[in-house]
Amino acid sequence: MSFHISGQELDLTKIESRILYCLFVLNYLNKKKEEVVNIVWAGRVINGQTLRSHLFNLNSKLKVYNIKILINDDGVITCQNITNYPTA
Repeated sequence: MSFHISGQELDLTKIESRILYCLFVLNYLNKKKEEVVNIVWAGRVINGQTLRSHLFNLNSKLKVYNIKILINDDGVITCQNITNYPTA
């Protein structure tokens, strides 16, 4: 499975592809992280930081497109356009 943004194919790992598929194709944005983990890892138990680690790596690839995937304080996964955010 491949994902394209602005006509360019993203170089993603299998898990990163599954995460994007779950969020954007299956429409799991704004759902609890546990629901996403259940889909991406097919019900397997994973370490609590595993999803965050994969999102960190994925966000580093999406940064050039001004996209960031976040887990909010309530454990809900959201996506932001970061073009209007100040940089340090």
